[in-house]
Amino acid sequence: MDSLTAFTVFYFVRISELKDNLKSMRPFLFDYYRKTCIKNNEVGQATAINLILRNYIHYNNYYQAGQFMD
Repeated sequence: MDSLTAFTVFYFVRISELKDNLKSMRPFLFDYYRKTCIKNNEVGQATAINLILRNYIHYNNYYQAGQFMD
């Protein structure tokens, strides 16, 4: 079930990216990441980290991306 949720979240964010509405997705991504950490959902965590970094890089926030990974 965790893999299906991660798959759904990925494509939900991908659709927002194609509509150029990615910046409004950032709070959702952090909330999703927090929930996956609480549930020890490794697949969801990996997906959330990937999407958050992708969001930062899309807006050229390289410093924030580095801080997130530290």
